[in-house]
Amino acid sequence: MVEHLGYEKFTLVGHDAAGMAFIFASFYPKYVDKLVIINAPHPTMMYRQWLENPEQKEGSQYVLLFQSPDAERIFSENNFAEMEKRFLGNPLEQGHMNEDDLKVYREAWAQPGALTGAFNYYRALSAAPLSGKEEQVRPTRALMINVPTLIIWGEKDESLLPTLLDGLEEYVPDLRITRFPDASGQIVHEKPEVVNKLIREFIESRK
Repeated sequence: MVEHLGYEKFTLVGHDAAGMAFIFASFYPKYVDKLVIINAPHPTMMYRQWLENPEQKEGSQYVLLFQSPDAERIFSENNFAEMEKRFLGNPLEQGHMNEDDLKVYREAWAQPGALTGAFNYYRALSAAPLSGKEEQVRPTRALMINVPTLIIWGEKDESLLPTLLDGLEEYVPDLRITRFPDASGQIVHEKPEVVNKLIREFIESRK
């Protein structure tokens, strides 16, 4: 798509499940000018935490639910109530969105195959450490990120703990991390002006 649009490089921004942005930047660095990650785990760090950190292992149990054959049914019930809670964090109560905003999300989720496409991302993951099948655990490729990278992290994220950032510079040498102790994994909704400002400043910086 980048080549089709006539570009050579672009800034890639990934949030939450879009930690796959790490994977793209590792495999296709020639396309990535800069990488921005917002509360999304580096795959190598996540797998390590599943094996070594009981708290992160517990916080990631939702992955097994997403992998189950019942995921589509559970998350589409009651007008996608569980999708709203899990992925948007009760935005009406928090004041981040209104009903018109949620209508757009629900229409997207209701498209044929939309939820299956989303959950298939998780079904493709090797989650053996979460299920207790330690004998099936296999080493993962250490994904090196060799492009300038900005991490924006809400430390109140209950599913992705701040420990995922510990030692990340081993895999991302050119790294900036900005932490927000008062924000959750939905920081893009909680502090949109701040997040946008950080991204713009990072894009415009020479490094």
